[in-house]
Amino acid sequence: MSGLSRSMAIPAGAGAVVAALAVDQRLQLSHDAWLAMKLVPILVGGKLRMGRDSYSIADLWQESVQRFGDRTFTIFEHRRLSFQDFEHISNQMAHFLLKQGLKTGQVCALMMENKPEYVCWWLAMAKIGVQAAMLNFNLTGKGLAHCIAVAGCGTLVFDAGTEANLHTIDSQIRETGLQLVCWGGKPHLSFSNTPAVVDYDQLMGFPYQGSNFVDLRKGIKFTDVFGYIYTSGTTGLPKAAKVTHARMYGLGGIGRLLGLGPGDVLYTCLPLYHTAGGGLGAMSCFMSGATMALAKKFSAARFWREISEQQCTAFQYIGELGRYLVNYARDHPEVCEIPHKLRGAIGNGLRPEVWDEFQDKFNIPVVVEFYGATEGNGALVNVCRKSDLQQRGAVGRSGFGFDLITGFKIVKFDVENETPVRGANGFCMEAAMDEPGELLFPIREDHPSKRFDGYTDPKATEKKVLRDVFKKGDSWFRSGDLLYKDAKGLWHFVDRIGDTFRWKGENVSTMEVSQVLSSLPGVEEANVYGVQVPGEADGRACMVALRGQDLQSREKLDALQSLCEKELPSYARPRFLRFLSDMDITGTFKHQKVQLRDQGFDPAKVPDPVYILHPESKRYEPLDPQVISQLQQGRSKL
Repeated sequence: MSGLSRSMAIPAGAGAVVAALAVDQRLQLSHDAWLAMKLVPILVGGKLRMGRDSYSIADLWQESVQRFGDRTFTIFEHRRLSFQDFEHISNQMAHFLLKQGLKTGQVCALMMENKPEYVCWWLAMAKIGVQAAMLNFNLTGKGLAHCIAVAGCGTLVFDAGTEANLHTIDSQIRETGLQLVCWGGKPHLSFSNTPAVVDYDQLMGFPYQGSNFVDLRKGIKFTDVFGYIYTSGTTGLPKAAKVTHARMYGLGGIGRLLGLGPGDVLYTCLPLYHTAGGGLGAMSCFMSGATMALAKKFSAARFWREISEQQCTAFQYIGELGRYLVNYARDHPEVCEIPHKLRGAIGNGLRPEVWDEFQDKFNIPVVVEFYGATEGNGALVNVCRKSDLQQRGAVGRSGFGFDLITGFKIVKFDVENETPVRGANGFCMEAAMDEPGELLFPIREDHPSKRFDGYTDPKATEKKVLRDVFKKGDSWFRSGDLLYKDAKGLWHFVDRIGDTFRWKGENVSTMEVSQVLSSLPGVEEANVYGVQVPGEADGRACMVALRGQDLQSREKLDALQSLCEKELPSYARPRFLRFLSDMDITGTFKHQKVQLRDQGFDPAKVPDPVYILHPESKRYEPLDPQVISQLQQGRSKL
């Protein structure tokens, strides 16, 4: 090649590289290829297992025992149990359940605090073809009775830590004939139905018979129901979501995004009755050979010390847990100096306003934020390294290839009427880039990852399905959430449907308002919702329940008002403030809104201090009877 040819080829080659990079940046092809490399083996493995006449989580477990037998599966309160230990214990439990009369296809409720035996019990159930209903041990009374009934439970396994809550439904236990099994020793109080009692020493004293349960679960397929995990119940009684064996397998596959394997230790302080702790956490270690360092419950004071002591390489988070850790570190900066070996964290619900502090202050190399629902048939994921500043705050990232294969869509949404917008042809309309709308996942019963199995309640299942969306006869899973996607391929969570509200003809995102208020020093939690105001027919006014230090001082009130005027449009600024000493949350760190919304600012219902953005002074002032009377009579407007 001549010198002239070479000189012309160099710019041409450089131009091709620049063009290729521009295309990749627009279509996110390299990102999608990396994601496929991580997840395709799980999808292929799931499809192969679905093709077998009989295959369940119990069979998957046997494969893990053969691969990782002597490796540590769990660490709990200085006690280590190997995969082989779990095999032995769960076999003994399975034989015990058979002696209690349980049969393949029946449902057994599990109500225990975090401990290794929790996983052993549901593993024992899977081995004999019994479905596990994972109860929230915080439930009492009507809610607890409801959860047992909707899953059709005939037996319930509990322990001393959950006994008191179970006593609140003793009359229902007697009426339904629910069979009880108490793990760990005799209960402190008597029940109408005397429980069968078993403890560790007694269980290990039974003759060991090995794993000879294959015939009992013959015919159970990977697409059959493994058990039931319940929704959090923030908008009513919890719903029992059907969780298939394939679904549990898929949850474990998410751990591949952190590269978990033998030698890794995953710290889990989330409740095992939920999808995050009991699904993603336990299954990721189950399938990869990693160790699960299990905590009884979350503690901001112990969190970093335990991660350091147990030499964890990853941990799980959910919801507001990230905020609690950041707030604790502000008062106890020494925790940021505790050495650790973390490669990453994985979870969902990390709030954008605390992301920077969470990842930087605690020196977390990779944050794997994902979006999905227990019962859902789709998920988004954002693998955010410390250098990926633009990705912070997003719940997912995808390109042309991912979007083409998954078929996820965001459709235009009418917030006021809480329904997708349909065009003149009767079909939904896809939202534009950066336009918030409801996220939908396509339902395909013949596709392993796009099935929607729903709940035990057919009516509740049907409410989550949207039909005739883009063509006659199609069906889509309704996420119940408003999201938007930007030009960089990043998916952003906006709000829950029902949480976003209309005021003065505009949509108010509770999450947006919460992010702004949470940036004010002293605000530890901000729960935002809309309330009805007498004489105001145009939507609901913004009200926020706040928890923090010295927030009712004149200085703080004025600072909050100034911040809102600077960062929020006029229609989104809080008209009412409610100050709480404690914020009600679910067991999975979600804010309870329904009761707060129902109480509004009515002094007869609200026991806490309430302030109003006063119509005359234009400042936050205590809400007094005179202002309430003026509002009720329509003599004062917000």
